[in-house]
Amino acid sequence: MLPYFVLVGVPALIALYKPVLRPSQRRQLNLAVIDSFFFIWLILLCLRNEYVGCDLYDYKNILFVRGYSASWTDFLKNAFNLKTDIGFAVLSKLLRVFTTDFRWMLILVAILSVVPIWYLYRKEITKFPFLTVSIFLIIGLFPMYFSGLRQILAMSFVVPIYYFTKNKRLFPFLLMVLLAFFFHRSAFVLLVFYPVYWIKIKSQKTLLLILPFIAIIFAFRTRIFSALSTVIADVYTTDMEATGAFSILLLLLLFYLFSFLIPVDEEKDTNFIGLRNLLLLSTVLQMFASVHFLAMRMNYYYLILFPILIPKVIEYSSIKNKALANVALYVMVFSFIILYFYNAYTGTDILRLYPYYPLWRDI
Repeated sequence: MLPYFVLVGVPALIALYKPVLRPSQRRQLNLAVIDSFFFIWLILLCLRNEYVGCDLYDYKNILFVRGYSASWTDFLKNAFNLKTDIGFAVLSKLLRVFTTDFRWMLILVAILSVVPIWYLYRKEITKFPFLTVSIFLIIGLFPMYFSGLRQILAMSFVVPIYYFTKNKRLFPFLLMVLLAFFFHRSAFVLLVFYPVYWIKIKSQKTLLLILPFIAIIFAFRTRIFSALSTVIADVYTTDMEATGAFSILLLLLLFYLFSFLIPVDEEKDTNFIGLRNLLLLSTVLQMFASVHFLAMRMNYYYLILFPILIPKVIEYSSIKNKALANVALYVMVFSFIILYFYNAYTGTDILRLYPYYPLWRDI
């Protein structure tokens, strides 16, 4: 567990140094918090033993070693019949031109999936960077990067999709969604990113309509998902199953209420409103995660954005809510870090993250 303590502890110590700095120096310190977390995390991903991550055995032995060892002629002939996504298949086949060592696949995927998110957080976070780190650790994203190679590559396209949406560039947005879909078919859910982002939901009075809407969807989520599954069955397997995803749903709902009730200046920031709209969409998607894991997979794409939204909520807090927002900041950071390590020690660890084994250690 020591590597995970280092992963959390180094950015925490840097963040604690902030009070003694001049305001002009704090921007660099905020960047140092983000940089230290992502740099250590990237190293952990690159140097992990293949035991760390429950899907890596299949990726290596079924896909990388055997699945993509055919000639280019045979590969292209059968590419669209492979039991994987074509983008990942082509990337793996290209890498096999240079090496048959699966370690380089892990390194390449780690770089391609982590660096875009690193860039996003580095650019967007201006205050409270360790809050961003703590949210990222407990919102359900962190374990996926150790196991789901195809989907984390698809998730990296959220960054250009976010900026193309923010700048109202529809065609590049659609192109990025298509590329993400080639790496993981669940990425079709990103098609609604653009329209949802630009919905104008500003007034707190709209909560009187939104909350009953959420309650109705939650009450009928099984029936709704069953009806939708007939539409998406050709895209993805949709057998119903229980997933136990209520804790993240509750967290997202609290985040949404927090983002509506605390700020006062958010109407001046269309990006804030867009991110808050996506949080509502994510909350709705998470309701169906309790019915089927497919909904959780679709929600991963949107969960990436909320570690940059919640610090903005505190930054935009009204004068009367400033004290409450500051208390919430420390409560969230402390609670989320404790919860992360509690789950690491006592959770089911389905994706096999804990303890961390480096590549040079035999299991």
